[in-house]
Amino acid sequence: MLITAPTDIGSIVSIKLQSGIELIGKLHAQDATSVTIAKPLVVDLTMDPQTQKVAIGMAPGFILGADWEQNVTLNRDHITTLVKSAQAMQDNYTQSTSTIALPRRSGIIQ
Repeated sequence: MLITAPTDIGSIVSIKLQSGIELIGKLHAQDATSVTIAKPLVVDLTMDPQTQKVAIGMAPGFILGADWEQNVTLNRDHITTLVKSAQAMQDNYTQSTSTIALPRRSGIIQ
């Protein structure tokens, strides 16, 4: 692994694999040789056919034949980057993987 940022168990992390695939998931466990994430989603660029604007999309399908709600263990040798996800990505991931509806932040002073 080339880049490692401090991440806590339970954090939502973004992982870039050597193959170029980018994943997002909840960090379940990690050790010197592996990283385990819960509910992994593949992150990819998509285009809205109506507006022709590019957006970031998340979809299950890292391992197409597997139950996407199962934890996935990745060998650290295949990970190039592991970082805590940006807040907007965390919010989108949480909304995509649960029934919790997050409030919109626009117009709210924090």
